[in-house]
Amino acid sequence: MSLWDDEKKIVPISPSVKREVYKRSEGRCENPNCLIKDFEMKPNMGHFHHTRTPAIPPTAKTVRFYCPNCHQWYAHERKTKTVRGYFSDEKVSVIKRKDLGKHDTVDSKAIIKDLTIAQLKELAKMHKITVKGKKEEDFFATTTKAPTKSQYITAIAKNVPPTDLASSVEKMPKPEKKKMQR
Repeated sequence: MSLWDDEKKIVPISPSVKREVYKRSEGRCENPNCLIKDFEMKPNMGHFHHTRTPAIPPTAKTVRFYCPNCHQWYAHERKTKTVRGYFSDEKVSVIKRKDLGKHDTVDSKAIIKDLTIAQLKELAKMHKITVKGKKEEDFFATTTKAPTKSQYITAIAKNVPPTDLASSVEKMPKPEKKKMQR
């Protein structure tokens, strides 16, 4: 049994993804509870952490930059797992990954709740987020309805931290009011 419980094969993090993550973090630990968060590190001083299973090809969204202390203590969880054998049980130490990359979606939702669907579509496109509508099936066919405003808000809030959202919303042009024809 592998020491890592949730991985089969580790896909290495490419240098371009590391550069993008390092630039996003500004050389600082991305753990919000880090005690040395204000200390700027060089790329070789910090650790790049997969927030998902390392068998999935990493992207900038699935990789975080942590100081060595946070990476060791907060990014991994050590547990003892009992493996049942034919003649006896064996206790094995297992390391599981924690997802420290998640942020509280309440702040993100508050920022974008007043936007129109057109603005939400544009925001989703800016952050490369696909939002799928609801599928309805009947006896003859399956139809997909357009995504609702709440589906856009939930998808965007899950994937984009509040700080990025605030700057993206400021950059967006205001919607034009349509003139009514008589």
